[in-house]
Amino acid sequence: MADPISTPSFSTLLQRFFVEHLGRQRAVSPRTIAAYRDTFRLLLSFAEARIGKAPIALALVDLDARLILGFLDHLEKDRNNGARSRNARLAALRSFLKYAAHYDLTALPVIEQALAIPMKRFDRPVLGFLSRQEMQAILDAPDPRTWAGQRDRALFSLMYNTGARVSEVIGLRVGDVVIDGTMVAHLRGKGRKERSVPLSVPVVGFPQAQAGEQQEPHDRPGLHRRCHYEPNLVIRQNAGPRIGWLPGYGGSQLRGGRLRDPAIGNGIAEQALEHRQQGAGSRSATSASPG
Repeated sequence: MADPISTPSFSTLLQRFFVEHLGRQRAVSPRTIAAYRDTFRLLLSFAEARIGKAPIALALVDLDARLILGFLDHLEKDRNNGARSRNARLAALRSFLKYAAHYDLTALPVIEQALAIPMKRFDRPVLGFLSRQEMQAILDAPDPRTWAGQRDRALFSLMYNTGARVSEVIGLRVGDVVIDGTMVAHLRGKGRKERSVPLSVPVVGFPQAQAGEQQEPHDRPGLHRRCHYEPNLVIRQNAGPRIGWLPGYGGSQLRGGRLRDPAIGNGIAEQALEHRQQGAGSRSATSASPG
């Protein structure tokens, strides 16, 4: 039996995992830490409801395969999470369990069984694309007479021109977009990858729209809440039934795959393809610029 003095508690392990392992040793991004944090918030609430243990009373051996499988089923059935989200939560739990295995030897059998839970396979749908008419309808949807409308159109234009993820767009600052001379946007993506993407057309009004960003910080819920018009409705009103849906930009990206359009320069197409290859498995926005 392990000495209780030398074996850290679950709460201690969890704190060390976030502060020392993720923050100092691996130096992961704040977004990764936030995603892991949300995973454990959900897990702790689920564990309290399922086994009747408050977070302060939980032990590492309580995180067995049965509890974790129940948690994953809860995410899919009760919270309507897809396989991608389910796998992302499982990846966070795996990372913690692998870390904790070095400090609590008594929990090794339980950890071994939990780590054997596989990632869930899922179909990867073929990415669709928007026509010029459909994309122009989205760009024209914001009211240009208001500050919010100018900002929203600038955000849409940037996503359309650069193929940037939502997290990359909301992380941009005024100095990251160069519109004098060679127009380019400097993006910071997942995995701390930085890239400079040329803009095929001027994103007019971006500096003015970003000037008021201190009024409310950019984040995914904020972007979805503040850009209150519905792209799906705009498309249905301005185009035929070829495109039946468009993911909300507050939680995903505007989809596109139109690299065949001759209006796109080779440099932009290469940038978009490179970004797509680096972010395989994520939904990117690459499309032609409206003329």
